[in-house]
Amino acid sequence: MPSPVRLSLDELDQPSAAVQAAATVAMGPYTVTITDLGVPTGGTYSSAYAINNLGQVAGMSSNAAGALAPLLWTGGSFVTIPNFDPSGLLIPVRINDGGDMILNESIGGTSINYAIWRQPNGTFNRLPPFPGGDVLRVYARGMNAGGSIAGMVREPNLAMTTHGVLWQNGAFVQDLGAMAGFQSTNPQDINDLGQVVGISTSTTNFNSTAFSWQNGSFTNLGALVAGAASSATAVNNTGTVVGTSNGGFPVRWVNGAIQSLPVPAGVIQPQPVDVNDAGDIIGWGTSSAAGVLYASAFWRNGVGYLLPAWPGATQTMARSINNNGEIVGEGPLVPGGPMHALLWKVTTGSPPPPPPVGNTAPNATLVATTSTRIRAGGKVTMRGSFTDPDNGPWSYQFVWGNGTTSGTRTTAGSVTLSHKYAARGSYGVKFIVTDAKGAADTSSVVTVTVR
Repeated sequence: MPSPVRLSLDELDQPSAAVQAAATVAMGPYTVTITDLGVPTGGTYSSAYAINNLGQVAGMSSNAAGALAPLLWTGGSFVTIPNFDPSGLLIPVRINDGGDMILNESIGGTSINYAIWRQPNGTFNRLPPFPGGDVLRVYARGMNAGGSIAGMVREPNLAMTTHGVLWQNGAFVQDLGAMAGFQSTNPQDINDLGQVVGISTSTTNFNSTAFSWQNGSFTNLGALVAGAASSATAVNNTGTVVGTSNGGFPVRWVNGAIQSLPVPAGVIQPQPVDVNDAGDIIGWGTSSAAGVLYASAFWRNGVGYLLPAWPGATQTMARSINNNGEIVGEGPLVPGGPMHALLWKVTTGSPPPPPPVGNTAPNATLVATTSTRIRAGGKVTMRGSFTDPDNGPWSYQFVWGNGTTSGTRTTAGSVTLSHKYAARGSYGVKFIVTDAKGAADTSSVVTVTVR
């Protein structure tokens, strides 16, 4: 693995105050506050690519000479991050709550791409390929709270085949392999439970489908119509996956079942790009307005809204949402003007009820009745409970993180089970209940730490 390149703090631009402005606009039943994150002195362009739950934003900007470089906004100030290679351009992908950042480094005039892990102290690491992979074509896609990074590496000699790869602390950890019937794996995101989602592609007929991978196993997520193409772009910590199906229609997968997302007026086939743990989804697509390139969508409780532009402007491109409902992306401040990094906050309003389904879903909860910190070989006991006024009997699953226990009940109530963990690690446990008509609910995750 290439040696880390360490940048001392005085090699970075010192924090500078950002000149920010804000506006409040309506979006259906909600009020949205839009903040212009500003640009460096002399610059004209900025864009936000990722936001963590602390409100730190990673993005790009131009300087007075027109050169592009990454930026890190914290509160009301920003720091410019030097490009790793003078001939390259670093583009941020994700930033977690620990301040770790992943970026992709494109070398100008070539097809070379390096995946970069930047630590909060300014140390950069180029992430290595899988053994035998192409060192010049490595791509970072997603990162979770624990610093696990998912990405893609091409086979050597400009081959079409790609491998899904996991890294930790700058080191190669695992080649995910390929899903049955497919040869290429292209991860797009990873959640805190180690669930990876992305796109599997056949290099023989170029068919593609959305996949989920966890603990060494692939799941074909399928499409709205059997055999149609689909893609998964993001996953939250409850396992909700978002992406597209059937040629670009927005969808989500909840408990493995695919659902269409309604397309709000003003945007054409918006592609979901992120989902937070509350299930709020953002995406962007072609604007239906004349002379406007892009527009963005926001989905809450299965209802879609056109994400508002800066007052008087029209174009938006939303890229990331955190668990506080803060959204970042870009848009002009005047029609046809240069892009500015924007932050949207959906603040007030009573959300509409979810679309009626003619059936009340169960309400599932999960609690540990023994310690969740154990030694390898030990057991943990969990109690899963649920209520539901209608449509039994019910099936249930305890998803232990390294296996699943299933059963059925004819009455609502609770089920208590124990599970043994042989290997060290962190395991997310969920309790899923499904009623006789297919409505389901998943409990909050309980984390088990095995030492």
